Amino acid sequence: MLTFDKVHALPLTVKVDNFTVYILEVMKYRLPNGKESYVVTCKIKKDDFETRSFPIFCRDTNELRAKLLIEVTKIRYLMWLHGKDFAKRVASG
Repeated sequence: MLTFDKVHALPLTVKVDNFTVYILEVMKYRLPNGKESYVVTCKIKKDDFETRSFPIFCRDTNELRAKLLIEVTKIRYLMWLHGKDFAKRVASG
């Protein structure tokens, strides 16, 4: 389980709904109101489908998990609606 209060060797690999998510970089920053937030750079892969790297802004691991699930759901929907080849073209840039 990924937690932000420990040091992890990156990249990390996590499974989200049968997709592999590579967490490439985690940057911590402090908002003007004093609260800590994170920018998580990740990439999603399944079989021969792979996205380009993209950032996710989150406050904690629960929010990261929820946002990763949303991203995977968007990819799954795109594949279902337009086919895997179209989704590969869109997600790879």
